[in-house]
Amino acid sequence: MEAFSKVLENPTKPLLIILGGAKVKDKIQLIKNMIDRVDKIIITGGMAFTFLKLIYKMEIGKSIYDEEGGKIVNEIVQKAKEKNVELIFPEDFVVTNEIKENAQTSIVSLSNGIAADLIGVDVGPETSKKFDSIITNSKTIFLNGACGIFEMGFARQGSLEMVNVTC
Repeated sequence: MEAFSKVLENPTKPLLIILGGAKVKDKIQLIKNMIDRVDKIIITGGMAFTFLKLIYKMEIGKSIYDEEGGKIVNEIVQKAKEKNVELIFPEDFVVTNEIKENAQTSIVSLSNGIAADLIGVDVGPETSKKFDSIITNSKTIFLNGACGIFEMGFARQGSLEMVNVTC
């Protein structure tokens, strides 16, 4: 944590934070604190569905929704606007009807949403391209969490691509 604090004292701009994982409420304080210091925040992984449902009214099917964390989404969005921090979200998703190896998957878009019987498990190829461009144009990057269910082979491609770009 000391090294992270030193990076935040005088980062090379633009500073990007990438937050993945499942629970908004577990990262709320981190998000709030980072808004005062960063230029852009990519919100991905399971936590993105809470934001997408509330901000874009996206249907998220059986994807993770953090009801408690959802209570502060508007506050985070408002603070980001006030500080001129860009919040970036996935635009397409890998979905499945079951979380097990070799499950059948498909790609859906933000505009179409996720059907009631499906679960969002990773970012799709268009989002990977979008994230790649943002990462490439950032000078300092802090990564905390995965884009998908990294333990499952069919749901780790977005995370692998993101990490490959940051290295």
